[in-house]
Amino acid sequence: MSTKNKRRFPIFYAVLLCFVVAALIVTHVLVDQLRGFLSEYEDVQPSHLADRIFETYFKGGVRYGDVLEQTGYKLSPFETEGQLETYLASFSDGEEPELQRVSAESDDYRRYVVMAGEEKLAAFNLRRGEPVEFSLFGHKFHKLLWLFEANTWSLDKMELFWSASESVTVKAPLGSTVTLNGVPVDDAYLYGDPELTESCSHMPAGVQGLIYVTYKIDGLLYQPYVTVKDRLGRAIPAANDGSGHYTAEPQNDEQLELSQAAYVLKAVKAYACYMQEDMSRSEMKPYFDTSSALYESIATTGRFVIEHDSYEFQNVTVGDFYAYDDNTFSCRVGFLHVLNRGSKTWSDEPLDMTVYLRRVGGVYVIYEMINN
Repeated sequence: MSTKNKRRFPIFYAVLLCFVVAALIVTHVLVDQLRGFLSEYEDVQPSHLADRIFETYFKGGVRYGDVLEQTGYKLSPFETEGQLETYLASFSDGEEPELQRVSAESDDYRRYVVMAGEEKLAAFNLRRGEPVEFSLFGHKFHKLLWLFEANTWSLDKMELFWSASESVTVKAPLGSTVTLNGVPVDDAYLYGDPELTESCSHMPAGVQGLIYVTYKIDGLLYQPYVTVKDRLGRAIPAANDGSGHYTAEPQNDEQLELSQAAYVLKAVKAYACYMQEDMSRSEMKPYFDTSSALYESIATTGRFVIEHDSYEFQNVTVGDFYAYDDNTFSCRVGFLHVLNRGSKTWSDEPLDMTVYLRRVGGVYVIYEMINN
């Protein structure tokens, strides 16, 4: 067969095939570019950023440490993130957090709230930034025709909804250690002026009487567990009046009472006997600080003596021992001094006084007595 009779592939189909191939290539490139463009456009939409923030901080359970860092809220040093989690969980009632958009005051902001059931847990704002540049066929566009235009968005602020409104005041002796939930309270929380007790007026030079200071702690989620210890580390009960005001008053020093109660009682009885001429001054004198104004007054003041044949002490009490330092203490003594003459008895008002003693030459002596 002659080559002249061979059928040739029509040029039209060859051109058509080339055109189809070229069209497919162009379409592929165009689709790829548009896909990239649309991906960039979608990524900068505020709703996507809001979803990412929600997933980062709230989805599946609030990441309280991260949220606190983002909000800048300072949790009280006396409470923990665990307590905050428990506190907020009490509002959510076990509901999973959900994200909702709410209206904002300006087009430059988007506001979202995180809900747990009917309760608001948190909220955050997004802020509009500069226009975004999109890439298409190697060129940069702020917008594509009139269809696509976008700006950058960023997290503006975040807030948690709770009311850390609990507060306490703790009144305790100066020098005590006050703790809330096991955390010591420092002087930064001191509130008001120190309160000087009467003992401050009866201290020897260089000795400090009982002074109360008050601490005030605000911004708590719960009423805390309060403890107070004295300067020697002994617990002092802190009484709560029911409204978050605690008062820690020194308790009777039992060790001091054990070692000194009999001696103090003997000394005060000696004073009472001296005043009724049942004891000489020389017998009474060793129990008193002879350099004190008290002793001078006792020694020079006339005595009102009731004639009697015998005497006795009834309703004797001694307690409220309190050490101001290693050499000074006070206590409270009470009794009824009864004088007998024949079948008759006489007694004055019951004695009730606070007695102050200091160590002189290794021995405790009375330097002040105050009627209560």
